[in-house]
This record gives sequence, C-alpha cells and structure tokens, in this order.
Amino acid sequence: MIRIDVTTKQGLPARITSDGHAGSVVSGADPVCAAVSVLLKTFARTLLAEEGIRVDGSALRRGSFEVRILSVEPAACERFRGIAATVMQGLSDLATEYPKSVRLQAAEEAGNLVSGAGAPEG
Repeated sequence: MIRIDVTTKQGLPARITSDGHAGSVVSGADPVCAAVSVLLKTFARTLLAEEGIRVDGSALRRGSFEVRILSVEPAACERFRGIAATVMQGLSDLATEYPKSVRLQAAEEAGNLVSGAGAPEG
C-alpha cells in the first residue's frame, strides 16, 4: 500500500509525503508505484524550476518521498495553484482507481504558504 499524506495551508499543498509500495507485481515493475513516483518527482522538479516558489524535499529510500513547499510569492500563486491541482487530481485518480494500492489523505494546517497581495483567503 502506498500511503500519500498531503498537508495543506490556505487550501494549497504545503507538504506531500509518500511511503510504501503498491505490491501488485515484482518490486520495481509496478505501474501504480511508477505513476505515483512520476507524479511526485515531476511536481517537485517543476516547482524547483519556477520563479517565486521555494521547495525542499527528500527521497531517503526506495518507496519514500517528501516534498515541502516552503513559500510561494504572490506573483507565482496562480501558477502554483495550477501545477498543484494537476498533481492532486492525478494522485486522487490513482487512489480512486487503485484503492487497494493507494491511500490518499489530506489535512489542513494553520499558517500561510502565500502571503501578501494575491494570497488565497483562509
């Protein structure tokens, strides 16, 4: 089972962690694991390339991944919102289509990810 936990601030993902394996086929050859990995790695790399978005993360061992969005400048907020919505939809679709392999949970946390003009409300 792949466990994906999303912590949001201001309704936007501030931290995504993934741990585990889908376990439906031989390790390293599971298409569900591959899909989760591609979505999360692409999310992190896309954000790293964006102006105005500060990101940190790690993949300390096979089957483990964490990305932390440290801050989003107001000018980058809409771009971040679009990137995040695409990745979250992909993760949600995987959890719906493969409920025995993927569990997705989200929880809102207090605090600001985006501050100033253009920041989402509460």
